[in-house]
Amino acid sequence: AAHSPQPLSSDNQQSVDVLLRSIELSAEEFTLLLPICNYGALQARIAAQLQSRASIQILELPNHLPSLYRAVQEATQHHTPDALMILGLERVDNIDDVLAATNLVREEFRTQFPFPICVWINEGLHQKLIRQVPDIESWATSVLFQGEPDVLQEFLETTIDSLYSQVRNSNGLLASEATT
Repeated sequence: AAHSPQPLSSDNQQSVDVLLRSIELSAEEFTLLLPICNYGALQARIAAQLQSRASIQILELPNHLPSLYRAVQEATQHHTPDALMILGLERVDNIDDVLAATNLVREEFRTQFPFPICVWINEGLHQKLIRQVPDIESWATSVLFQGEPDVLQEFLETTIDSLYSQVRNSNGLLASEATT
C-alpha cells in the first residue's frame, strides 16, 4: 500500500500558505511567483497540495524551449486559467537564451496574461535570474522551500544507489577490457 507523505514542516507549510494567498490576492491580474525548491520530490508534493487547494493549470516545459512567453501563450490560448504553474524551467537546455528573450518581452506578460504565474525554480536558477535578468527577479515574489528530512533521506538514498550502480558498471567494463 502506498504510504501518504509526511506532513510538511511548519516553515514549508507557511510558504505554501504564502503562495496560496498570493495566488488568491492576484486573481485576474498578472503576478510572477517564484517558488524556490531544490528537491523534485518535495516540489511535486507541494505542487500537488497547491493544486488540491486552488484552481491551477500546470505547464510542464520541454527540455528545448524556444520561448517561455510562447509556451505560456500556447498553453492558455483557449482558456484563461485562474493561475498557471510552470514546471521544468531548470531543465531547459538553452536557459540563458530563454531568460534573455523573456526579459525582452517581460511587459507583454503583464499585458497579455491576466493571472498569476507560478514558476518553480531551484536555488541555482534563482542565482542565475539575479545575475542575468535582475529586472524579472526583482518583479517577482520569491518563496523558499527547505529540504525536509524524509525528502533529504530519499534524495541521498537515490544518489548513493545511482553512484553505486555507476561504479559497479564501470568496474565491470574495466574488468572485461582487461581480459581482452
